[in-house]
Amino acid sequence: MFDGEENKPQFKCEVVTYKTGQLENIPCEIEEKVSQPPKTPFWPVWKISHDRLKDGSLGPEMVEIPPGKFTMGQDDGEADEKPVHPVELESFAMCRYEITFEQYDRFVDATNGPDDEGWGRGNRPVINVSWDDAKNYVEWLSEQTGQSYDLPSEAQWEYAARARSPNFSLDVQSETSLVGSFKPNRFGLYDTLGNVREWVDDPYHTNYENAPENGKVWIEGGYGAVLRGCSWSDGAESCRAANRFYSSDSKGDQLTGFRCIRYPTFDISRRLRDCERHFKAERFYSNKGGNAFKCYKEVLNKDQNNAIASKRLEKIEEHYVTQIKEALEQEQWDEAERYVEDLRLVNPDRLDELKKHYVNELTKALLKKEWNDAKWYLTSARLISPNSSELDELEKFFPQTNGKKCTSQHKIDESTFQDCLKIIGNLGPEMVIIPGGNFWMGDKRGEPDERPVHRVEVTKFAMCRYEVTFEEYDIFVDATNGIRPDDEGWGRGKRPVINVSWNDAMAYVNWLSEQTGKPYGLPSEAQWEYAARAGSTKKYWWGNSPSRKYANYKGIKSKDRWKYSSPVGSFDKHNDFGLYDTVGNVWEWVADPYHDSYRGAPRDGSIWEKNEMGNYKMLRGGSWFNKPKSGWARAANRHHLNKRQRNHHLGFRCSLKLE
Repeated sequence: MFDGEENKPQFKCEVVTYKTGQLENIPCEIEEKVSQPPKTPFWPVWKISHDRLKDGSLGPEMVEIPPGKFTMGQDDGEADEKPVHPVELESFAMCRYEITFEQYDRFVDATNGPDDEGWGRGNRPVINVSWDDAKNYVEWLSEQTGQSYDLPSEAQWEYAARARSPNFSLDVQSETSLVGSFKPNRFGLYDTLGNVREWVDDPYHTNYENAPENGKVWIEGGYGAVLRGCSWSDGAESCRAANRFYSSDSKGDQLTGFRCIRYPTFDISRRLRDCERHFKAERFYSNKGGNAFKCYKEVLNKDQNNAIASKRLEKIEEHYVTQIKEALEQEQWDEAERYVEDLRLVNPDRLDELKKHYVNELTKALLKKEWNDAKWYLTSARLISPNSSELDELEKFFPQTNGKKCTSQHKIDESTFQDCLKIIGNLGPEMVIIPGGNFWMGDKRGEPDERPVHRVEVTKFAMCRYEVTFEEYDIFVDATNGIRPDDEGWGRGKRPVINVSWNDAMAYVNWLSEQTGKPYGLPSEAQWEYAARAGSTKKYWWGNSPSRKYANYKGIKSKDRWKYSSPVGSFDKHNDFGLYDTVGNVWEWVADPYHDSYRGAPRDGSIWEKNEMGNYKMLRGGSWFNKPKSGWARAANRHHLNKRQRNHHLGFRCSLKLE
């Protein structure tokens, strides 16, 4: 420290606040660890500036770096520091200090900011930041100030660090120090060597062959990222102005920080690089540090005919339209709503187009009295346009709306209906009348428990057209104060309910019986196989080979585009009885206990009740968890589990006894 306040050196600085344009000459204190100021003036007059942020506070302290030439690299250094080559640079401004925790924490919520390793925040240099974090900060700073901030190029960093002199003093530490704790260089920059390594804008190149000689960022042919300077942990050999650190993953650690530069003018090509960074990372709209949409918009404000920015903005719009459709299709309503809000900010006209699409499909479904489909289209359209009077009018065409009590069965067509529930405003599952008939049950080439093959006579009954959905099951759970089953994060709505036991399925059908006054239940094994075959004697209702055209198996291929369960009825075709998803999607509980063969099985299609393994109940149909060639999803295949078992590929469909 200095010997007394009167001996503390005072040096003249020009301080400029760009927002006001005011320039003042004021004394600025240099907190040096020397006892006396130099006898011969070592320090030039530094032009120091702060830009104001939107809240009126000041941004980082910037020092004007004069234009000049220097020799970049080091002949006796590492291989990647050669060949030594001349570089000529234009003037720019550079952060006088490494960016501090105090400055960075204004950009992020301090509680979510990078770890300070317990060393303290405030005026210590920020650490544990990635290259992407640093880029996000300088983009935020540009947006806050209206200026053009960025990370320095390698050439700018080395030129500014050398400051026309190869000599620096360095104290190796055991952790970071407060910025500005040591002597600045001739350009007025602190800590260019030591404290933390600093990210620069360039990707890494293994040598300087064909490097630009104008000081600009060297983009072509590079990979990874580069850090310059050295850290509190590095030895003297690494702490050279020419030394380069390569980072393969561009991630930060306790040795890593950065400082920023400010360009005097806006450069479109440089800004487009930032836009592409966001676009490739799929930061299309929501991101505090910047996003592709705002970035390309900024480019177009400077150059309204920029073809790259225009095409990218169109792709961003298409991305959101696609994401909305996919989220709605999978009934991930919260996710769909987030995408809708982003698209509303990007281009609200595209939402109008989407709404028209769903309104058209809703109208078609209402005319066909396909109430479940109509309800889905209405929900989708409502999410896009919550206050639409057009949707209000269309909703009046639904049965039992406006609090009116459902009093009769709603017939969809000659063989399909929905029963009214006592709960106002709700219909039961869509049921299909299955005509009576006989069939050969089992498979003589199948597993032992599928034999002996035997003829079964089945009387007319009704069966759920689709597997029971979360939407239907949740009405029951809410009405009975139960606990909703986990959807594994895949979405609820029209997806088949999962994580339900045989006991859960029975509780649902018993409640359904109480609500409708009709004898609902789980189908018997014979009823299930008869309905799944729909008159076919093949392994599947369409033939002997498994096909992703008609069923959801394990993996994604062809029309089977769901990794897990798919919304019910997602495939174009149903079987000849009008049932969907009898192959794959989820295993379906049936009423019967397990028997290890069909010896003594009833021939009238009824439930085969008597069995010593009564706690083990049957499942049919296979699931998304099974591979196509496994044979698990064949019409004749049988599976059994304990009736209390729940997991992510178990569901059910219900049946109804007809008079």
